[in-house]
Amino acid sequence: MALFLAFVTASPFIAYEIGQFVGPALKPSEKRLIFRVTLPVLALFLSGVTLCFVVVLPFTFNLLYSVQTSLGANFLILYGNDFIDFVIWFTLAFGLAFELPILMYGLSYLGIVRSDFWKKYWRFATIGIFLFGAIITPDGSGVTMMLVSIPMLALYVIGYAATALRERRLARTKSS
Repeated sequence: MALFLAFVTASPFIAYEIGQFVGPALKPSEKRLIFRVTLPVLALFLSGVTLCFVVVLPFTFNLLYSVQTSLGANFLILYGNDFIDFVIWFTLAFGLAFELPILMYGLSYLGIVRSDFWKKYWRFATIGIFLFGAIITPDGSGVTMMLVSIPMLALYVIGYAATALRERRLARTKSS
């Protein structure tokens, strides 16, 4: 736990040092690309973590506690490190899940996947997103699964829109 918190605290400094080491070897276009990608990645990750802390975790713990109380059971007893581990892993999963548009855009940028792919297979993506939501949420109610899945579906649409917009810009540039 202490090692994880130390890494989180030191990560801005580590990123700065890596940037200072690698920076001189990068071309100006590569530096611009890294600069353009860093802010959206950070913003999406922090949005996911914030949504998890503000909405999902309080709702999940309240729901689990009320179910436990109504059943007269004591199955939701998390002590110290177990509670902290649960919160950290849950928020980390949420933050990483919010990187979906960046992943989609990156695959499109590299030419691996076109925007048509995201449009054609949106149903499979929806099923995958709901499965992911069901796997990472601890309760069986489905409500917290929806709290995970609905923002991810919105992010999927944003990723598709960004990919399609990029392809339209490229087509317009090539035609002129």
